[in-house]
Amino acid sequence: MKYLMVIMALMLFSCRNQMNDCVENVMKSKGVSKSVAKEMCEESRNEGQIRR
Repeated sequence: MKYLMVIMALMLFSCRNQMNDCVENVMKSKGVSKSVAKEMCEESRNEGQIRR
């Protein structure tokens, strides 16, 4: 059971890191504010989940 918790925590952590990377990339490439970039990243991530 402990292993499951660790795996879940790692997955959440890596998800959050990908999100931050996405936000930074969008901010740099499109020159938008952090909140706008975060919205765009969340939208693209949701689309990716639907496609899968």
